[in-house]
Amino acid sequence: MDDTEFKETVMKNTVVVLKRLFPNEARSYAAILQRTRTGSAKVSYKLRSFKAFLLAVGRQPSPEYTIDRSDTYDPEYAPGKIRWASPKEQANNRKTTIRLRGENGEIWPLTTWAKKTGQNPATLRKRHSRGWSDIDVIKGKRRISDRDRHQRAGLKGESEWPDGLKISEWETPYQDWIRTRGKALKEDTRLVFFAWVAMGAMAWFERELAKQFPSSFGPEATPDDDPEIDDMPLYQDYCRRRALLQAVLRQLSASERANLQTLRKRIISNPKDAVSKSTTRRSI
Repeated sequence: MDDTEFKETVMKNTVVVLKRLFPNEARSYAAILQRTRTGSAKVSYKLRSFKAFLLAVGRQPSPEYTIDRSDTYDPEYAPGKIRWASPKEQANNRKTTIRLRGENGEIWPLTTWAKKTGQNPATLRKRHSRGWSDIDVIKGKRRISDRDRHQRAGLKGESEWPDGLKISEWETPYQDWIRTRGKALKEDTRLVFFAWVAMGAMAWFERELAKQFPSSFGPEATPDDDPEIDDMPLYQDYCRRRALLQAVLRQLSASERANLQTLRKRIISNPKDAVSKSTTRRSI
C-alpha cells in the first residue's frame, strides 16, 4: 500500500475499521493517550483522533519501530514533533544523550553532529562542558552572546526575558527563587524560569479549553467534530502564549533543557509560586 492508498484508506473508513486494519498503530496511539492520563505527556488537539494520528505519522515501518518525540524535553505529541523510530534512533534520542540544535533548528545527537562536521566527538563534548551554546559547540567558535554582553556591561540581565513580558512581574519572583536555590546553577536562567512557569500555565489553558471544547481538547476529541474555535479569545490567548513558549524552548541550550526537565517535577503556573507553597492564579 503506497502513501496515496494509505491516506484514502484512512479517510474513507471509520475508527473501528482502522483499528482492525492497523492494530500495531492503534496500540501505539493508545499508549500515547495513556501517558497523557498519567500526566507525563500531553497530546496536541490536532492528534485527538486515531485518524489524525495515522495521517500525521503514517504506517509503522516494521514491528520494532515505536513512536518517538524528536525533542524529548518537549512533552507534547503533535504533528511534526513525532515519528516512527528504530531502537537505534530511540537510543540516540534518550534524555541522557547530549543533543545539539543547529542554526536551522534541527536537533541531532552530539555524535551525529561530530560525524556530519568531521570533528572528534570528544572535542564537542569539551566545548559543551564549558557551557558553550549549541551552535558554538558545532562550529567550534565561541561568540559573545547578548547575555554575556549585558553581564559585562554591568546590567542586571532583565533583557534576557522574552519580548512582551511585564518584567516587573517576573524579575522579583525570579530573584527570590534564585535566593532560595542556595547554590544556583548556571542553567538557572531567566529563560528556564519562564519556560518552567509557562509550561504549567499551558496545562491550565488546556484544562480550561477541554471543559469548553471537549470535542477538540477532551480525551475523546475527534477533529471531524471540532467546533469553530479559531475566533474564541481563550483559544487565541492559548495560541499566542504557546508560540512564545515554543520560541523560548528553541533558544535553550541542552543543559538548560535538562535543568528545565528537573524543575518540571513541580508544576507551577505563576512566577510567585516558585518560592511559595500556595498556588496563585496563572500570570502568563
